[in-house]
Amino acid sequence: MMEVRFKRLRISQAMSKILIAALTLQLLGSMISVGQGNAASSDLRTTTARPDGKNLVFPVVSDIHIGKTSKDVPKWQMVLNQLKQIAPGYDAFAAVGDITDTGTAAQYDTLMSNYHARKEPNAVPLFTIGNHDYISGTQQRFKEKTGMSGIYYDQWINGYHFIILGSEDGTRDGTLSDTQLDWLDVKLAEEQDANKPIFVFLHQPITNTVYGSDLWGHKQNATKLYNTLAKYPQVITFSGHSHYVLDDPGSVMQKDFTSVGTSAVRYPELEPGKIQGIHPTDEITQGLVVEVLDQEVHIKRRDFHANAWTGDDWVIKYPAVKSEFTYTSDRDKVKPSFPAAAKAAIDPTSIGTNKMSVTFDQATDNLFVRSYEVKAVNATTGAAAQSFLAFAQMYDDPAPSQLSFEISGLQPATKYRVEVTAIDAFSNRSDVPLTDEATTKVRPPATERPVADVIDIDFLDGTANDRSPARNHATSTGSSAKIVYSPEFRQFVGRMNGTTNEYFAIPTSSSIKAVTKAFTIESMFKLNTIRTQDVFGNTQSGGLGFESTSTGKMELWAHINGGYKRVGAQLQAGKIYHLVAAYDGGQIVMYLNGVNVGSIAVTGTLSQPDIQFAIGADPEASNRGNYVLDGDVSVARLYSSAIYPEQVQMLYDDLTQRMAITEIDTLYSEIQAARQLADNTELVGSAPGQYPASAMNTYKKKIAEAEQTFASKIVTKEAVQQEIAQIKIAKTELDTHINVELPDNATTLVLNEDAVASGQAFTVNMELNRVTTSTYAEDFTLQYDASALEFVDAKSLNGDVNLVSKSENTPGTIRLISASLGDGKAIIGSTPLIELTFKAKPVEEAITVTIAITDALLGDAQGNEAKAKPSTLAVTIMPDQAEGSPDVNHDGKVSVGDLAIVAAQYGKTIASPDWQQVKIADINRDGKIDILDLSAVASQIIGK
Repeated sequence: MMEVRFKRLRISQAMSKILIAALTLQLLGSMISVGQGNAASSDLRTTTARPDGKNLVFPVVSDIHIGKTSKDVPKWQMVLNQLKQIAPGYDAFAAVGDITDTGTAAQYDTLMSNYHARKEPNAVPLFTIGNHDYISGTQQRFKEKTGMSGIYYDQWINGYHFIILGSEDGTRDGTLSDTQLDWLDVKLAEEQDANKPIFVFLHQPITNTVYGSDLWGHKQNATKLYNTLAKYPQVITFSGHSHYVLDDPGSVMQKDFTSVGTSAVRYPELEPGKIQGIHPTDEITQGLVVEVLDQEVHIKRRDFHANAWTGDDWVIKYPAVKSEFTYTSDRDKVKPSFPAAAKAAIDPTSIGTNKMSVTFDQATDNLFVRSYEVKAVNATTGAAAQSFLAFAQMYDDPAPSQLSFEISGLQPATKYRVEVTAIDAFSNRSDVPLTDEATTKVRPPATERPVADVIDIDFLDGTANDRSPARNHATSTGSSAKIVYSPEFRQFVGRMNGTTNEYFAIPTSSSIKAVTKAFTIESMFKLNTIRTQDVFGNTQSGGLGFESTSTGKMELWAHINGGYKRVGAQLQAGKIYHLVAAYDGGQIVMYLNGVNVGSIAVTGTLSQPDIQFAIGADPEASNRGNYVLDGDVSVARLYSSAIYPEQVQMLYDDLTQRMAITEIDTLYSEIQAARQLADNTELVGSAPGQYPASAMNTYKKKIAEAEQTFASKIVTKEAVQQEIAQIKIAKTELDTHINVELPDNATTLVLNEDAVASGQAFTVNMELNRVTTSTYAEDFTLQYDASALEFVDAKSLNGDVNLVSKSENTPGTIRLISASLGDGKAIIGSTPLIELTFKAKPVEEAITVTIAITDALLGDAQGNEAKAKPSTLAVTIMPDQAEGSPDVNHDGKVSVGDLAIVAAQYGKTIASPDWQQVKIADINRDGKIDILDLSAVASQIIGK
């Protein structure tokens, strides 16, 4: 076949061999250029000892995060400079992912320019892609900027095989395709030798190997990854991602192969569940230097921030035999212990009614004391009252010889024994704890009303301003987040309708971030619907807040001691709730409407994120609002301490007392009408019918006094009634100061209600005043806001005058014609003439509209016509409460007492002179008190 083919192509066999060889060389060169490593280069597979006798030296670092803060570049430069001093002439340089913070071109440029300026000239770069490098970056940018041939590739260096794996997307736990792992399987088999290590690099650790891999390990294709590596006990994997410190011996682990954690350059992180939280000082900067000998690999741990080595070297021996592995999970059975002179001591000056502080000497261990269990035990009963875990802080430089912690959440006047037990990295516990005893102080009853010192927003003055000294004011982020008057709350509220990103934002501040050891969070609100939504807080990447589940369970979320702690209560839509959660350092207690509805024991520090607070949402770092509330919020408060149960009751009583004062609605309407009059500049001056400026200023002062009472946190029914009377008296007094007498032939509109409710009918009297000539016929044109009002009817109020015609050809414009019934029945002087009936249309918030007589023509017995002065009336419409509460007397229950109140007002309607006082018995809000209202209350009593 070959000979025939050669003849057909007329190419000699010798020439064909030359061509084949040339093509082979070209293909191999092509493979190298597109990222298949240097596997074909035989000289790189040969080991030649360095002048210092070692075969290889290479540093391994990870999580450089260039671009995160101003510390990134100085830290990176420090690491590179130090490595040249402690590992001169190193052969390779490995950086195991998250080399940038978000993967931008500028971040890569900063990373690589510093690397090239400070690295060993002949070192082979081995960069790994991490999840952060995907945030604003791509695989192509990673390759172009670092010069790597792919996101996964291999390299032979002085006879040792280096294999670099790369996540194929930016997910936190990483993605490794079957294609990549099949490639890994082939590469591991390539000239593998049990006498020589194979170095494998991957950003995410292999799950359940090194310290931190349980939470931060690769999961998507974990089994296949592990089983592929497990075939080769000579493998050493290096991974970052967790940022866990190298001081802990758990950062090296052997089972089927060797796994090593690399900590981080940018900042360290720790396991959750300890009282200090997961972030120690970010000055800690760590990495590894690996030295390869003929039958050993030495892994040296470096504290770059201290310019020193930390701990003993980890030594991996070859040939690799699993049964001879040293760094196994069961390698250490030795318990930590306290020196004979060690002691624990409670500081007498720290003892309060619910807390005390303990200081104790550190324990010792053959390897590493990782943490302590600190427990407060009731000395009388032996029951554990509080318990928490604390890091031993052996990662600090220098490590402290003593540790001190506050124990909170204790009971007053109780004797406690504090016990401290040491725990090492392999969960061995000291046999004998350190102990000390002390008694907490007696707590006197709390008689003072608590004051929110961090956030105190109650909308009472119609703004979202913060009353607290911290001045953490809120602002609306969209038109659907607005401040409106609510007759249900009887005050202004922050109202939202669930529109994404439209809520009340409170910028992050030092005062909010300082709330870490204890807190109280308080809110009063109503949910319009049941769904996932937030009332008040910030719970992205830490923080605290009230959030409802999809089924209506309102929960406190508080990120304490490295994780979210939750306690909640089931709520319903359409009801007003007062919710408080208090944390004293030992427990969280939740109160609903003044009553304790649940608690959880918890200790530790509240983690506060760099994300703004919010009323009605849970903001992200970008300030985008998630889970926006569909409902109203009247109170949003944050305290830096835990308030007591009796203080919670005080707050609840204050708020419910206000809601029970029905006259507040009337005061609101009076203020709105007065403010509209006072703000009309056309009514102030020296012209006839105008008010002198001095008189108007006096009137405005009275309005301001009424507004101050209206906006008071604590207000009584008597004070409200007094303000209503005073503002009416002030109006009467203002009218006496009008510059001249009112003009003749003036019209006047008079509202017959103190307040107009949405959906209800109301009446307005139309009067003629100071008519100077006997008038026998009248022609009036009125205009009103047809979007808010509906004209119902008109009737004569004067038995001598007949309403001849009433028409509304155009909505919003009414024409009325009236005439006297014979000689001697003329209108002269002042008299009520016509009663107009309107119905207020449904509104979502209180609004003020006008009814105006725009044209009035009067006729006398001789047929002469004269114009009457027009007039305008302001009407404030209050939102309807949909349905009144059957708890008419506001005693917290529905009983025969409520039924009796309704029965006593039976038969009254909106036309009744005392309607404003009795309308609370109109349960279904139809403008009359009848059998339907009695039935509504009775059905609640018997539970139907």
